[in-house]
Amino acid sequence: MVPKRKKKKFRPFKKWRQLPPGVPQAIVSAIRLVRWTTRVRAVDPTGFLVSGEPRPLIVVLWHNRLLFTPSYIPRQHLQKAFALISPSRDGEYATAFARLFGLGTVRGSTRKGGTAGLFGLRSRLDEGHIIVLTVDGPRGPLYTVHPGAGALAQLSGAPVLPVGINAPSRWEFKSWDRTVVPRPFSTVELRVGPLLHIPRDSEGVDRGRACGMIHDALMQITDDRRAGERGPGPAVAH
Repeated sequence: MVPKRKKKKFRPFKKWRQLPPGVPQAIVSAIRLVRWTTRVRAVDPTGFLVSGEPRPLIVVLWHNRLLFTPSYIPRQHLQKAFALISPSRDGEYATAFARLFGLGTVRGSTRKGGTAGLFGLRSRLDEGHIIVLTVDGPRGPLYTVHPGAGALAQLSGAPVLPVGINAPSRWEFKSWDRTVVPRPFSTVELRVGPLLHIPRDSEGVDRGRACGMIHDALMQITDDRRAGERGPGPAVAH
C-alpha cells in the first residue's frame, strides 16, 4: 500500500518574520467590529474594571481567550499593562497585535531560558504595572497551567487576577487551543475572578501547588458550553 501523504497545514505567513503591513491593523479592526456588535455582561466582584486597583498585579487568562479579551478591557487598564511575548516568529505577530491594543510588551519566556523573562516581568511589577500572562501558552496543552505565572507571583508577591470571556454563541479555530471568536450580535460575558494571593516559596507552597491554585481559579470563571447545550458549567481541565 502507498502510504498516505500528510496534509500540509495552511500557514499563509510561514515565511514572514513579520506580518505584511496593514494585516495586523485589519485583523484588530475586525476584532473591534465584533466587539461593538456584541452585548457585554460583566461579572467583576473585585471592582477591577472600574478602579484598576490593586497594582502591581498579574492578570492570567487562557490562551483561547487572548484574541478577543483585550477588546473588552477598558483602555486605561491596557495602557498600564505589559504582556509577555515569546521571542519566536509567532511572538513577532503577537507583538504587533499587542501594540495596536495599547499593551506594552516584554520579550522572553517563562519556560525555556525563562529566568530573564521572569526578571523582566518583575521589574515591570516593581514599577507598578500590570502583567498579562496566558498560562497555557504558547503551545499548550489546553487548560494546563505552566509554572511561569506561579513563579512570578511567588517571586514578586503580587496578587493574581483571573480574567476571561465566555461566549456561548461562538466560532472556534481549529487550533490546539480552540480560540474563541464570539458571534456578532450575541452576548459575551466578561468575567473577573477573585484576587488570588499565592504564598512565597519560603512559606511552604511549591510551584506545583501554585499552578493548581491558578488553574482552579481560572476554571471557576471558564464556561465552554455552547448556546443550547446542557451540561456542567465550568469546563473540565485537559
